[in-house]
Amino acid sequence: MADSVNGDSARRLRPSRHEGRVMEALRARQPATVQTIYSLLRSQGDFPGLATVYRILHDLEARGIVRGFSFSAGTSYLLETSDTRSTCAVCIECGNVRALPRIDQRTLRGDFLDETREVEIRGRCRDCAASE
Repeated sequence: MADSVNGDSARRLRPSRHEGRVMEALRARQPATVQTIYSLLRSQGDFPGLATVYRILHDLEARGIVRGFSFSAGTSYLLETSDTRSTCAVCIECGNVRALPRIDQRTLRGDFLDETREVEIRGRCRDCAASE
């Protein structure tokens, strides 16, 4: 029974072939919507349906490997990094995401001990604001 548990744990740490391809697509173009990722993968060769890309991204998000940011036309995804775990600016029009400098624990001056740091600032990026 222990081997089964260890085997399952090892598989969870190692991405499947399709998960790996989705993560490679994200490395190539971040942030990216599901449709952008799907189109990129299809252009590189055969890949399962759009629903598979959705399932993979939801699973990767649940496991903390990617982070999703909702905007008016859908969700943009980024691979989770130390930068995206803190503060991000999200354009509500185009879905562009920019990681901002981390909040240093010293900024809180000992008054607050944080457990997680996820702050999203929502607005319009320079390009979208200029087009109004």
